[in-house]
Amino acid sequence: MRTTRQTKRSNGLKGRTEPARQSGEGDSGEVLEGIATLLVGCGFAPEVLETQFSQVCRSLPRPREPWNEDEALYTINLSEVVAEWHDDPRYVDGRGRPLLLPLHGPAPSVAALVKPIFPTRSAESIIGALVTTGAVRPRHGRYECVSRSVLFNAGREASVRALLVIRGVLSRLARNLAGHSSGLEQAAISARVPVRDVPKLNRVAGRLGLPVLQAMDVYMRGCARRAKAAEPRALVAFGTYLNDFSVEGRPGVVDTTRGGRSRRSAGQASPRRSNGVPNSSRVRLRSGRKP
Repeated sequence: MRTTRQTKRSNGLKGRTEPARQSGEGDSGEVLEGIATLLVGCGFAPEVLETQFSQVCRSLPRPREPWNEDEALYTINLSEVVAEWHDDPRYVDGRGRPLLLPLHGPAPSVAALVKPIFPTRSAESIIGALVTTGAVRPRHGRYECVSRSVLFNAGREASVRALLVIRGVLSRLARNLAGHSSGLEQAAISARVPVRDVPKLNRVAGRLGLPVLQAMDVYMRGCARRAKAAEPRALVAFGTYLNDFSVEGRPGVVDTTRGGRSRRSAGQASPRRSNGVPNSSRVRLRSGRKP
C-alpha cells in the first residue's frame, strides 16, 4: 500500500510519492562533504581541494532550473510504474508477461496503474516519459511495456539518477568508515586487468549482475507491499557497477606487484574512464530482465 504521508528517511528523502516542498542545499552539501572527507582522508589538502573545486565550478554553465528534491522521487517512481506493470497480477497475462494497456479506464489501464504512484500527475505525461525512455511503446492504440528497466540517455533525469547513486554510496562508505554501520559494502578490485579484456568484463558483469539485481528488486518490492500504511519508509538501493581506470596502462606507473614499469604498446588506445558513471551514456535505474 502506498501513502502520501511525509516521513523522514535516513537519506533525506521524504515520502514515497510527491508531496510539495521547498528545495534545499542539504543534498549537495551531503555529497560534497562525503567526497571531501574521503579525499582528505586519503591525503589531499583541503585548501587544494577548495581551489580545484572552485575552478571546476567556474568552468560549468549555470543550470536552467534549480534543484528540486521532487525530481529524485519522480525519477525513482518512473521505475515503480514499470515494476508494477511486471509484478501486479492484474497487469500480466497467464505467462507473466505485461498486458497491453489502454490509456484510460478501470484497471488494468495506464491511468489506474499510474494513479497510486503519481497521484498528482496525468497518465499522459507519465506514459509519455516512459515512451521516451524506450521502456514502453504505443501499439494498436494501447501501450506495451517492453522492458523491466528504465534507461535514460543522459539529460537531467540521468544526472538526478547518478546523484542518487553517488549520494547512497558516499553515505554507506562514510558510515562504515566511521564505525557507525556494518552495512554491505564489498568490491572486487584488480589493478592488473588487460585493457583488451574490459569490454568482455562489462558483458560478464551484465550477465552475472542483472539476475541478482532483479532478485533484489523483487524482494524489496515484496517488503514494500507488506509495509503498514503509517510506518516510516526508507529508500534502499542495491547496485552493481563496473568501473575501469587506466593504472598499469599508463606509461611510467610503477607496478609494485612485479617490481617493474608498465608500458603501453604502440597504438594502444587509453581505456575509457568511468568517472563514477557507467561507461555507456545509458543509465539504468531499475534493473531486471534485459530489454
